[in-house]
Amino acid sequence: MAGVATLVAMAAIGVYVGVGLSNLGGGHRDPSGSIGASPTALPGASPSPGDFHTSTGGPDRPASSPVGTASTQAPAPADGAPGAPGAPGAITAALSDRGTEILVALQWSAADGRGRPVTGYSVRLFHSGDFDLSAQVGSTSATFHVPCGGGGCADHPFVATASVRASTVSGAGPERTDAISGDLPNVALTCSGDQASEVLCFDTQPVTGYRVDWVVDGATPPLSANAVSIVVPCSGVPVHTIALTVTNGAGTAVRMYTTNAVDCR
Repeated sequence: MAGVATLVAMAAIGVYVGVGLSNLGGGHRDPSGSIGASPTALPGASPSPGDFHTSTGGPDRPASSPVGTASTQAPAPADGAPGAPGAPGAITAALSDRGTEILVALQWSAADGRGRPVTGYSVRLFHSGDFDLSAQVGSTSATFHVPCGGGGCADHPFVATASVRASTVSGAGPERTDAISGDLPNVALTCSGDQASEVLCFDTQPVTGYRVDWVVDGATPPLSANAVSIVVPCSGVPVHTIALTVTNGAGTAVRMYTTNAVDCR
């Protein structure tokens, strides 16, 4: 009988252990019927620093982003892509009418590279229907040669639009655009010689108040020059280069004449 009692007891223990293992395999089941539910967080609790959290969102819980995403992205400048340079400063121009072309020397203030060196500037000078010129330069200046007949020369005001854009390794910045214009002096240089002693040159369209400069063979001539004319001695040399420069508030007009054997022997 003692053996039978022992077997009954062992069978009861096996049933109890089996039930316990079954509960462990299926999860804890509470009265609400949920399976594997996490413990309820304490009111006011917050994630530990450095935790990485995402969420699928919901009507009252919008999806969240990985912690640190916003802080690692620098705000984009209002006038360009992130890291791009700023716009150059105001563009100014020095105009010089050379008879067959107008030299336009542009200058501007350097752009802010926003922590990076400015690698160059894209420059454009244009006038609709007349000319459209462009250049890449590494400094804050550029000179363009505009043929006369497009945009006006000595007998017409010169009008154009200039634009400059800076670049760095991060890309190109915003464009700076300014209007360029100037009513340059009207100049007509006429020269003649007597094949013996001298050559007479004069400006046929002088304007009072403009500055007049004469240059002969690269040097300032003697006092025989005035605001209207100049006398150049031949001195046994048949070839002389005579330059007349007239300056007003818009710029300069330059005319040149080279003597020959007809003027001086």
